[in-house]
Amino acid sequence: FFSVAIVPRMEEITAALGASLEVSQVPNDTSKPHPRLADFKGKPQNAMDQEKRRRQHLQEQKSSRADKYSAARLLDLDDDEEDKAKEKDAEMSKRKYKDQLMLSEWLVDVPADFAEWQLVLCPQGKRVLVISSRGRTRAFLKSGWCISTFSSALPSGNRAGPFRASEYCILDCIYDDLLRRMYVLDIMCWRGLPVYDTNCELRYFWLTSKFAEEPACGERSEKNPVPFEVLPRLPCTPDSITQSLAQRYKFEVDGLLFYNKETHYTPGPTPLVGWLKPEMVEPLLGVKVSLPLPAPDRPGPPKEQEMELEVQ
Repeated sequence: FFSVAIVPRMEEITAALGASLEVSQVPNDTSKPHPRLADFKGKPQNAMDQEKRRRQHLQEQKSSRADKYSAARLLDLDDDEEDKAKEKDAEMSKRKYKDQLMLSEWLVDVPADFAEWQLVLCPQGKRVLVISSRGRTRAFLKSGWCISTFSSALPSGNRAGPFRASEYCILDCIYDDLLRRMYVLDIMCWRGLPVYDTNCELRYFWLTSKFAEEPACGERSEKNPVPFEVLPRLPCTPDSITQSLAQRYKFEVDGLLFYNKETHYTPGPTPLVGWLKPEMVEPLLGVKVSLPLPAPDRPGPPKEQEMELEVQ
């Protein structure tokens, strides 16, 4: 028997409280107020620093390529002992999956090549690392805690059909608890092939192509109780930004992510991905926009379609 609701566990609450007490050293940390919130017209001192760090990050991508295959394989490894002694291995498992998502900074200044960046409108929800492997699919918070184990139509994501240990997938997603849906932001690995060291455009092409080959991933079923939906990417032009915020979506809009097209998938905060709330767009970017329309009232799936994320 399955039900899609994710109920926070005590360790999640503890992790969240601990994170809230940490002193962040991350430049333009999105968990803190926007550095230009008080005066959008004033150019803060760290704006130039952000542009400088963008150039440094891009240069580092060219000069050094990390062994991402080994990193992806490590995330896939499914330790049987971990299942047999969950309490003993919980902290070790948490460390293994912690800080594996690429995180944004506040967009403090507008890059000169901003029209060549990509825009993603993001729904409200939980940011999760999703891994399908060896007949099950798991979702991890940024802190590394596994909040759910469930069946999916992703390769190696369920036990209903044949699967290979080498065909695991790693995705960057946002989970909408109200709609019981996974919105896919990015892809790091598909059927065992890592794409961390490819640029943003190629990863998005790969992501949309692979999901087009697996239509069952987008449909709600017993094998796939939580549908996956790829979030579209748009050019960062004034018209595109205005039109995207003028539409009504089935989800509540949380904010906008801006991706440098050349960025590789690098876990941790990066100046190559910017973040703004909808109300910040007009004063910071100088683009005339209307705030997103509220999402229409929509009930969850019928009771007979409710499914537990936790494998029984």
